Amino acid sequence: MQSLHKKMTVLLAAVIVMLIFHSCQKGLIGDDTTITTPVDDITQVNASVEGYVTDENGLPVNGAVVTSGIAGTSTDNKGYFRFNNISLSKNNGYVKVVVPGYFTGSRSFFTNVGRVNHVRIQLIPKANIGNIDAVAGGQIALPSGLGIILPAGSVVNVASGAPYAGTVKVAAAWINPVSAALPEQMPGDLRGITSNGLEAGLQTFGMVAVELTGSGGELLQIATGKKATVNFPVPASIASSAPASIAIWYFDENAGRWKEDGTATKTGNGYVADVSHFSFWNCDAQFPLITFSATVLTTAGKPLVNAQVRIRRTANNGAGYGMTDSAGYVSGKIPVNEALVLEVLDQCGTVIYSQNIGPYTSNISLGNITASNSTTSLLTISGGITDCSNLPVTNGYVLFYINGRYYRTSVTNGNYSISITNCSTVVSLTVLGVNNSTNEQSSPQTVSIGSQNVVIPAFQACGTSTLQTLDYTVDGTNYIITSPPDSVFCSITGSGTNNYNYIGGYNTGSTKRITFSFTGAVTGTGNYPINYMTVSQVDSASIITTSPVVTITQYGTTGQFIVGNLSVQLKKMSDNSIHPVSCTFRVRRN
Repeated sequence: MQSLHKKMTVLLAAVIVMLIFHSCQKGLIGDDTTITTPVDDITQVNASVEGYVTDENGLPVNGAVVTSGIAGTSTDNKGYFRFNNISLSKNNGYVKVVVPGYFTGSRSFFTNVGRVNHVRIQLIPKANIGNIDAVAGGQIALPSGLGIILPAGSVVNVASGAPYAGTVKVAAAWINPVSAALPEQMPGDLRGITSNGLEAGLQTFGMVAVELTGSGGELLQIATGKKATVNFPVPASIASSAPASIAIWYFDENAGRWKEDGTATKTGNGYVADVSHFSFWNCDAQFPLITFSATVLTTAGKPLVNAQVRIRRTANNGAGYGMTDSAGYVSGKIPVNEALVLEVLDQCGTVIYSQNIGPYTSNISLGNITASNSTTSLLTISGGITDCSNLPVTNGYVLFYINGRYYRTSVTNGNYSISITNCSTVVSLTVLGVNNSTNEQSSPQTVSIGSQNVVIPAFQACGTSTLQTLDYTVDGTNYIITSPPDSVFCSITGSGTNNYNYIGGYNTGSTKRITFSFTGAVTGTGNYPINYMTVSQVDSASIITTSPVVTITQYGTTGQFIVGNLSVQLKKMSDNSIHPVSCTFRVRRN
């Protein structure tokens, strides 16, 4: 599920991620007596959420299923998604991402009411680290220190609840607590609910994700009354501050929260814990919290949108990261009574603003902050966009690609303006405009950067339809999937004879769904072999057509469209019934 676009490294988180501390301090490490904050995830507000989903290489993931509450959508070919004016928990907005072959990605955040909240999620692949015989039990140990031990006869089939007696495939990943990618990779954020139901800040010493499957791909879990053992590696840089005993927390994907459930013991270079089920597990000390907020402005007084904000602890440089929203606003939880440094960074990691803050004993709002001490990294882009009749676009957006990162801003009465941080060595950017009212877009154009204020001449969002369709027929009944509003995706990986094209789409609830893939040296029009197909009307079926092919009549460059058709027969595995399927399609190439 990778795009051919360059690596995107922009961090798009809506709130300050809880600070990561790596030294012992009374009241922060192993002392929960001052945790008094109640949990309120019930209060709802209306706001918008947008963000990007990337894979382990930082590349956009196309067609990822994204949900927030009862709202659902999917990412486009740039890994982008958006929810407009939906109901979110005020104190724990939550977005979840599901992609086959990856652990579930998610982000929790303080919801900024009426604003566009930004998140960025990097998915973690479900890599098989080894196999264990379910009957005999066994263990897997990796050089990193990550280890899994399953007792004999301790695994059941999740669907049936019956004991499982075959080969257990163990997919697992360790999330490094000192990695710069931690805010993008970890589920939720670094807040947890203690065993007595209160909210605490968490100092992580390492996270592990584990999933068990059987030889046939069936999902497995630890049996009731049994426990497995997990070995958590601890990086050498924080090992000296790791307490001898620490609470462990599992991530509740329904609640979007870490929940305390047991303890781990420090043994050698890591922690050892017994767990009653597998999901994401986290070794964390806990500390009391207060609420922090600020608004970051440019020297011209405009909001600095999607700016990376870092709050760093002066004692040991442990830090947490966040991103400003559509109004330049950033908020979240920080530890009480700590001396801290607030920094604003450009996309190259250079600090363009710095201010000592704290210690604070109660909630704090810093008001407006002007990032004024490094104007060479601040870039303001503005211009106008019209439709095919040269009238101002009133419902649309403009997409910018600069130095390997995507930025997006809405259009108001035909005008747009965005202020971002940028490396001063970049000399050009790519811009593309979209008119949502007519479902048309402009052609991408390259614009030179000659100063801090880039004014792009007005251009038309006109000429190329943005609509993507999958028009298919099963047993003589026609079904049409159209994006927008439905979800359509196209993923292309490999090259030459190993070129792999994966196309599909679905509507809300997946009552209409079709996916298929074809391979070969796909470089243009022609017939290419189909190796996979599924439709919602005929689940669990196989292609019985001899040498099935898809006919490509248009194979556009990246960002343009693939057009084609196919016709096959599917055989339903449950009753051997035959079902003719045909499809014509137009999807955007990633």
